[in-house]
Amino acid sequence: MPYSCHVDPAARNALVTLSGTVDRADFIGAMETCYRHPGWQPGFTALWNAQGIRQLLLDPTDVEAVVAAMAALEPLMGEGRAAFVVPRDVDYLIARLLIIRGGSTLRERRTFNSLAEAKAWLQGGADLQKTGS
Repeated sequence: MPYSCHVDPAARNALVTLSGTVDRADFIGAMETCYRHPGWQPGFTALWNAQGIRQLLLDPTDVEAVVAAMAALEPLMGEGRAAFVVPRDVDYLIARLLIIRGGSTLRERRTFNSLAEAKAWLQGGADLQKTGS
């Protein structure tokens, strides 16, 4: 399985790790696993670490399916922040596309190239406009 999810209710956060070859079903499965986890509560922060992805297989139809899944799960996500850390420029662009297309009135989402910057932003750090957006 190219994803794993760890929810820490005490810290009010989740870590989702994606690796290897990831497609639409994997991405949606990771979201379902995280946001339907028994320990998850709306409003927790989520760190999506996609640095281990070697191949991301999403075509335009897949993007729309992921956006639809994001919208369906939004009530479970609640308010809060989600950070996506990606390894390559192409993954950064796809993550940005998903964030823009899956616009949220409840949840703030940003994409980063650095795990440290993503963690700082999730913990309420500065906007980090340089690399996070």
